[in-house]
Amino acid sequence: MREERGLSEAQPFQEAKCPGCGCERLVRDGSTGEVACPECGTVVADAECVPGFTPKPGRGSFAVMAQLGSGKPGYFEVLRYGGERYLRMVGRDGVDRTESNIATEVATIADRFKLPKAVEEEASYLAKRLLRAMREKKRKMTAAEIAAVTVWTACKLHGLPVTMDEYVRALGWADGRRRGAKSLLKLINKAESIMPLPKVAPDPKRYIPKFAARLSASGASQRYISALEAYSRMLCDAVADAVSGKDPVCIAVTALCVADEVLGGVIGKEKMLKLTGAGFSSAAAEAMKRRRPPIPKQLWDIYMHTHGRRATKAMARVLHANERR
Repeated sequence: MREERGLSEAQPFQEAKCPGCGCERLVRDGSTGEVACPECGTVVADAECVPGFTPKPGRGSFAVMAQLGSGKPGYFEVLRYGGERYLRMVGRDGVDRTESNIATEVATIADRFKLPKAVEEEASYLAKRLLRAMREKKRKMTAAEIAAVTVWTACKLHGLPVTMDEYVRALGWADGRRRGAKSLLKLINKAESIMPLPKVAPDPKRYIPKFAARLSASGASQRYISALEAYSRMLCDAVADAVSGKDPVCIAVTALCVADEVLGGVIGKEKMLKLTGAGFSSAAAEAMKRRRPPIPKQLWDIYMHTHGRRATKAMARVLHANERR
């Protein structure tokens, strides 16, 4: 009775029966919404309502997700070996995905170099500024390129002694040293055209301890290497104005070579360049020899020990030169 009452109310005519055979047991097709006679098949009424949504086979899961999705981002936390956590967010827009990819690239580079947290945060901040400037100027750079440029800039801002050769090799860009460095320089110039990057004056003294540590394989005593490091810093300060703007890595190694020559030449120039893997500047070396400061009293015993029998005459020459200055 309930179905007949519902049909009679939905019918556009008074009597709910088939006009062909007079059957009063009319049925409604759920898929099409039509009212038809089960005896003769006559369609009594067209669709009374719009049929509900039926997902097609093969994409039912997507259809259900589209209907039941709340629009809020969902988080999936995956624990891998070593206790590392990877957080993946689903349901984000393009901006969030790009920022997340850049943050992942920055964290990856920071882990390779064991960078401090402050350097990683500085790189992330620069990456966000660069990404915002890219949208305004409609320029394109990949997430890996943005991370490479911003981490390198953050290392320079915080004074970390990371050479471009080491940085490019850690990124995996080095089919050759020159090719990798050239690629990084192109990216830095491209980023500079989008947004001016902060710069600091390079300080060669920051690289001296790093290269002095490699000289332990030369067989020289640690006391002598410490003396080289101390006197190299003094040489860099003496020629700071003359070497401004030059490669700080090359200047640092040149200062170590000149300091070794002044203090006795225990290691030698060729061996030192081979151990450090850096270049040598003849112009900077000449400037250091002209402006070299007096040997401090704390290094006199090292100087006399390395010169051996010639220590007395050598020290006399040094003292005479100090008096003249």
